[in-house]
Amino acid sequence: MTSLSEINSQSLSTVVCDFVICRSCGIIDRDHGRMRRGHPCSNCSVEGECARLAFDSNISLLVDMAQETFHSRPPDWKEKRYRPQGRDVGTVLIICSLREALLTNFLVENLFAKKVERPLILRLLDDNRLTSQKLDKLFPSVIGLKWKMAIKNLSNKHSVDYLEVSSLMEEAAKARNKFLHEGSPWQIGRDLPERCINSLFVWMSLFVDLHNEYTQPFWGQ
Repeated sequence: MTSLSEINSQSLSTVVCDFVICRSCGIIDRDHGRMRRGHPCSNCSVEGECARLAFDSNISLLVDMAQETFHSRPPDWKEKRYRPQGRDVGTVLIICSLREALLTNFLVENLFAKKVERPLILRLLDDNRLTSQKLDKLFPSVIGLKWKMAIKNLSNKHSVDYLEVSSLMEEAAKARNKFLHEGSPWQIGRDLPERCINSLFVWMSLFVDLHNEYTQPFWGQ
């Protein structure tokens, strides 16, 4: 079976971002029949007027940028065995941006679904700019559960180890912070970005399940 990190002949976003959302009930899945007008939703039975992709173009772009950076070729003169590679550091930086974008999008959409006014949403985001603040403070206040408990529940419900992929993204974030704040790239080898790329479908699926569990029930209320 081909790993995601081996794909270099097509945009990775076409593989991991192909989730669609029902315009009527807000459920997200991979039923591509929703793209046809008149296709009945398996959740609400409403015949759709052509569903839209669940993730916006910025998310797809970040996925493709991570793929492009991961597969970029280092200069011929650069020693490859022991020196950190710019492509590996760059991939981790983009993956961490993707992590924050997905988290922010989830929180904003959840708050909008709950009819929270836009000025208050912007204030909440301004008061919680760091990813750690969004995870440790804002997420529990919005959802009513701490991050790890919420994804543990989803792991059990869907038989997917979301805790493992969450730990991987935390590992990537720590490596990113060490690079940004200490200028040290040595902790980022080829293994970390490769694992991150290979986890992207599970990572995207986590945010789909978060949406379906905590945002979709408030859709259209």
